[in-house]
Amino acid sequence: MLTIDLDELQNGLPGFTPIASSYLAEATAYCLMYSGHNPGIDLTLQEGDNEKLITIKWHSELSPDVAITWQDEQELVEYAAVGIALPLILQLTNYTDVQRARKGGGVDFWLGRKDENGFSVLEASLEISGILKENQGNTVNARVQRKKLQVQQSAYKNLPVYIVVVEFSKPKAKMEQL
Repeated sequence: MLTIDLDELQNGLPGFTPIASSYLAEATAYCLMYSGHNPGIDLTLQEGDNEKLITIKWHSELSPDVAITWQDEQELVEYAAVGIALPLILQLTNYTDVQRARKGGGVDFWLGRKDENGFSVLEASLEISGILKENQGNTVNARVQRKKLQVQQSAYKNLPVYIVVVEFSKPKAKMEQL
């Protein structure tokens, strides 16, 4: 079984400082707690026809100010989805390098590996989305379909594209590669 340890996430992700990674970890832990979950919750990941259980754990105490920090639910869910999707991509693919994409390019991140000289070689892109609580008008599958249309504007259409949509009330995620 795969695990996402939010305490380890605070040490940094490729392409992120430890402070930025800690921000993602805090958002993810709080979003899960806000949705009624405790550390050690299992997330169901749908990848094609396969389902995997991913355990999400954390031990860090959250500050009493965390609820004030994350009052904007849209921002909370956005950062929390990144806090789940990036560790998943790094564990389930061969990519080891992550770069934030500029706005307007149709994707959130570029994925790749470092070459022998330490330079990033971009090999794929990643679009991430989050849903606090699925409803009839806003489902994971519908969001994936909208993201498929969005990523068509990517400047690097010849590269593989990954889409990850995370839902926090259940919790579950869907990952597709185009």
